[in-house]
Amino acid sequence: MSTTPTQREALDRVIQAGRRSLHTCFPARVLAYDVAGQTVDVEPQLMRELQDDEGALEYETLPTLYDVPVQWPRGGGHAITFPLKLGDFVEVQCAEQSTLVWRDSGIVSPPGISQPHGLNGCIAKPGWYPDTKRLANVSATDLVIGTEDGAATIRIKSDGTVVLGGKTGADYVALADKVDAELAKLAMTLGSLAGQASFGKPYKQGTSVGAKKVQAT
Repeated sequence: MSTTPTQREALDRVIQAGRRSLHTCFPARVLAYDVAGQTVDVEPQLMRELQDDEGALEYETLPTLYDVPVQWPRGGGHAITFPLKLGDFVEVQCAEQSTLVWRDSGIVSPPGISQPHGLNGCIAKPGWYPDTKRLANVSATDLVIGTEDGAATIRIKSDGTVVLGGKTGADYVALADKVDAELAKLAMTLGSLAGQASFGKPYKQGTSVGAKKVQAT
């Protein structure tokens, strides 16, 4: 049997209802990724809590969100990106107001839709996974960029050492100028042993041993 709520109870219900309509952030699962548009369609993973007239709690599934911009780490002319696929998880953050107008203009803009902390001002930040999908073998000392299984990585150690590829069997790479110098010594030694007239002349390398893009010190 329902009873008439007191003024305080009625006010509390209004405040709680208003709070439940405000969104901050929540995990979501990727349903589709538009590479060209840099947006995702996502399925929110948390249900919204509601309260009926009797004060009992109910739960409502949030709708699928479409064309949510992916927020890649970016700045100073640089960016970090990677492919997203079905089933990946992201963190959806909800802006103070709708960002639809600002997305098109890129300048200071009115919200266009008055919906504080609503679902029209969302961005998706890749990486918010449940505990059941923790990464394995996370380093406590190194910066590691690469595949989740560790098969292909760039590892930067605290002493400045950089390791390319998997951890197993990693070896130090040679530097072009040092390799060229050793080859020149070897060529002169072989020339001397063979009694060639070219002995003592500068070594001329036909093809550089240096990589075209990777540099090291």
